[in-house]
Amino acid sequence: KMASPTLLLVQHALPPAIQAIPHVAQHVSEFLLPTTIDAAVYNDLQRVLKAFEGFRPYTTGAMDGAAANGRLDILRRLHSERGEGCSSSAFIGAASNGHVEVLKWLYQFYRQLRQGLQEITEATKHGHLDTVQFLLRFTRLERLDREQMLVTAAANGHVAVVRVFLGGILSANGALEAAAANGHVAVVQLLLNTCYPYAKKALEKAIEGGHIDTIEVLVKAVGELGIESAFRETAAVIGADTMRLILERIPLKDEVLATVLQIAAKLNKCDVVQVLLEKCPSMKTTGRNVVWGSIRFTNPIQSAVAGAMIDAADTSRLDMLGILTKKSASYAGDTLYHAVMNDQWEVQELLLEMCEAKYLKEPRMASSIGSMLEQAAADDDLEILQQIFSKCGEVDVGDALGTAVENDSVKVVSLLAEKSKHSSVAGALIDAATGGKAEMVQALLDHADHQVVEKALRKTVKSGNTEISKMLISR
Repeated sequence: KMASPTLLLVQHALPPAIQAIPHVAQHVSEFLLPTTIDAAVYNDLQRVLKAFEGFRPYTTGAMDGAAANGRLDILRRLHSERGEGCSSSAFIGAASNGHVEVLKWLYQFYRQLRQGLQEITEATKHGHLDTVQFLLRFTRLERLDREQMLVTAAANGHVAVVRVFLGGILSANGALEAAAANGHVAVVQLLLNTCYPYAKKALEKAIEGGHIDTIEVLVKAVGELGIESAFRETAAVIGADTMRLILERIPLKDEVLATVLQIAAKLNKCDVVQVLLEKCPSMKTTGRNVVWGSIRFTNPIQSAVAGAMIDAADTSRLDMLGILTKKSASYAGDTLYHAVMNDQWEVQELLLEMCEAKYLKEPRMASSIGSMLEQAAADDDLEILQQIFSKCGEVDVGDALGTAVENDSVKVVSLLAEKSKHSSVAGALIDAATGGKAEMVQALLDHADHQVVEKALRKTVKSGNTEISKMLISR
């Protein structure tokens, strides 16, 4: 048997030392060459055919490839000159590429090999209207098959093909969802106008895909409850860019935006929450009425923000809490109160820094500020204490001064004594004096009047501490 020609590239690629080995170039060429001549036939490669036709067999692949390429001339030649014929792949390839004339020829000579449903599916997927119409003459589709074709056409945005399959179906819901998921707004509009399908799921698909034009159309077709439900279902996957476009182009009710904000905040989607807070027109008003011990909200977004702040505080998500506080500082006091009750010191520090002074000065905040003072005194945190006094002005120091005395913190005692009432200074001075804390006594004396000193002296004399007694007498 005669060997096939060696590929020229193999000759150039092999090193000279290897080329000297008998038959190596031939073996490499044989390995690289296709097992059949089919590709050269259907691609009409005359030079390749001339060189290799005698060394590679023909198969049905030759006609299959020619059909997929729309080469009716090659099909006719192979049909008349050779006997391999074709397979069902010829029909599917021709349908997929919209070669209706090829299909007509195949149906004339090889109809027994046709695969009607698969051919229509391929033609539908690629939007070949004339091909679909031709194939429907030979294939009767069941209702479920028609609905599936409708879904396929809708998913790929082929409006004309969608029209073909609208008749004889019970539901266009799947088609609407497929079109919405891929942002094919023209198909969505057509289906809404002709089939009146259930649109909420389709709206969810459009939101998930970020298809703004489609969302805009579907929002008009879905009731208020459906809109809120759709956004609730998709809030976890909405991106910041999509949310920004939605806010710019689609008027949504505050209840819907509140739902998205609440879920996005819980999932720590800082970028989405940031967009909502920046773009929501309702955030420009306070929407908040404070009554002693309780809060009423006049706007659902405001309520969502307040709830999100509490949730962020509870889970110590400081980044989210910072974003919410920056845009909605009026609720920081309420969250601070909550953080104090739960001993969340990091949260307290953040809110103290960001909260506006006027909200910290509200009467209901007094106990929270007192607790913060005591904690700062216990931690010897002079910076926090100064920040509290700077923002809150006159506050009841309460037990903080006594705590600082116990900790022997001179700087903290001096600061707190300066801000304390005489009664608080008196108690702290007596504790320091009877406890033999000379440095504490010295720090407190600068803020004590004669009556306080006398009272402390009487207690100290009874305790027998001569050094402290002398300090008090000299005063």
